Amino acid sequence: MIEKRHLALVVPGLGDQIVLHQFLTAGWRLGGIAPVIYRMGWHDGENFEDKLEKLLDRIDSLRNEADRLSLVGTSAGASAVLNAFLERKTVVYKAVNVCGRLRPGTNVGIRGFDERTKSSRSFRESVIRFSENEERLDKADKKRILCVYPLLGDELVPRGACVLEGANNISVPTGEHMLSIGFAVMFGYVTEFLNK
Repeated sequence: MIEKRHLALVVPGLGDQIVLHQFLTAGWRLGGIAPVIYRMGWHDGENFEDKLEKLLDRIDSLRNEADRLSLVGTSAGASAVLNAFLERKTVVYKAVNVCGRLRPGTNVGIRGFDERTKSSRSFRESVIRFSENEERLDKADKKRILCVYPLLGDELVPRGACVLEGANNISVPTGEHMLSIGFAVMFGYVTEFLNK
């Protein structure tokens, strides 16, 4: 029997932390998922529509190399992968949001949308684009989406801006943004969903 090849395109947040994500996903191969870390370049000044086109091109090229292709976004990367999922629903197997903002929300101050997106116009555009197109997800689409949030709270992303009604919304038993991302990615929360 030929083993199915499952690739997961992983998009980090505003820090574009490639090496960190390579470390966090190193164990995924043991579960049959090969991670491919993708750099968005959140601070290079390019608008999100152009970034999305490049991301979609990468998805199209990877799709030819795998039996299954899933998308995983951490923090700011989550809105990017869900925007891509909307455009490639027929070829992407599953999509995962790990502690990422999917809509502006109503918070102000450090957790507010303006504060969190002031360093990256493309991130701001990504969140707005997804929030305006979220209704294009039907019930079946949402069953293929996992949203992970910290049970004890996230100082950067409010829970209401992270979860999707009708999707698989789960918490990790942690608090704090980066710690929760690392916990979810390293301890099976993401891969268990992708392997179902």
